[in-house]
Amino acid sequence: KWLIGLIVLAVAAGAVTAFLVLHKQTYGCEKPVTTSTLTNHKIWGGTHDVTYSYVKFTGYSGSSPNSWTCLYMAVNGGHPGDIHDITFDHCVFATLPAGIQGNGVHMWNLNADDEVYNITFRHCWFEPQPRMQIEMNGRGGWWHAVTIDHCTYEPSGGLMLSFDMSPGDYTPTSPYGVRVGGVVRGVEGLR
Repeated sequence: KWLIGLIVLAVAAGAVTAFLVLHKQTYGCEKPVTTSTLTNHKIWGGTHDVTYSYVKFTGYSGSSPNSWTCLYMAVNGGHPGDIHDITFDHCVFATLPAGIQGNGVHMWNLNADDEVYNITFRHCWFEPQPRMQIEMNGRGGWWHAVTIDHCTYEPSGGLMLSFDMSPGDYTPTSPYGVRVGGVVRGVEGLR
């Protein structure tokens, strides 16, 4: 009788193990192993049709706010033109150095005649940031068709995603075309 109980227990343990193996996490992504590093990278107006794969984006302590980020994407008077069809595939956005109150990714559009669109983050990992993981601002210009697909966000000091279109600056009253899918890790530790 005890042998039958032991066999049943072993079979049950095997079934639980098999269940756990078969039901592996299917949301978010594993942290990518990167093959190159870009520090305080900037993408200016007029940039298009670029893919970054397996890149680690890092920041540093600079003298201006646009250097307080791992990735700064901006359309402004000195850098006009649409930014479009930019893909980040299996990238890591590293935590900014201590004392920097910045964002992992900061997207600005200050030109009413230019757009930021078809921006894709796929299977990316966002480490903790002092402020926001991704902040998108429209101050005169606008952005749309941003896709965030199977990305993982670690807890941050501010928002994971911030979409800010200021109607007072003659931009549309609300953004559109933002698609988000993924997971936020460590939410149980947030208040």
